[in-house]
Amino acid sequence: MKKGGMKLFTGLMMAGMLMVTGAIGVQSIGGVTAAETVETVEYKMERNDNANISSLIVRNEITKYQYFSGLESSLSKGYAYTRVNLNGRTVLLVAPPDGVDKNDGRTWHVKVYTEKSGRNVKCVAELYFDNKIKINNGLLYCWNDSGYINDEFATFIISKDGEKIVEKDYINAPLTKIKGNAYGFTNCDERGNCHTLSSDAEAEKARDTFLRNWNSGQWVKLKIKK
Repeated sequence: MKKGGMKLFTGLMMAGMLMVTGAIGVQSIGGVTAAETVETVEYKMERNDNANISSLIVRNEITKYQYFSGLESSLSKGYAYTRVNLNGRTVLLVAPPDGVDKNDGRTWHVKVYTEKSGRNVKCVAELYFDNKIKINNGLLYCWNDSGYINDEFATFIISKDGEKIVEKDYINAPLTKIKGNAYGFTNCDERGNCHTLSSDAEAEKARDTFLRNWNSGQWVKLKIKK
């Protein structure tokens, strides 16, 4: 199923280092009527966080809940959630009522939360993609179908300390033969060190690898609150 191509452009496409502040107020995902964020933290944006993908919003929002279970219990009817393992860390995905398929629980729009000793549950990112999200070998696989020339293919993991999302791979390429019209990077680490795709052959290989892993991956399926 493909959702209409709404893109959440974050305005983070600037070179160098940016500073943002976690939003305070009623969150678009959370299922509660009161403000869920209780602490605002300055966060230095690194290369992975202001990369090309327009469907990633980097968050840095500390909730009032110490554990995932508290946040899950607070969700209103129609919201959906699940826990998944990303590169060895359990994260909580939460979708709003309009971000989940009520027939099968699949999602294209989620907030990503991490749990860590010494702090409350934290929202590290929000993802909104055209196609439903998959998971394979500890990575989230996300795909924007442009409907024009190039599609966007991206994978995400969580940093080892659980404090941020890391865009591991990003490929902007057509599904057809690549002729100088693709770009992106692969194998990014949480410090922002990436391999830049420098040729059509590299871009095609990266795209085809993504598609193989996409096809063999599992749909992320959420439990909808009744």
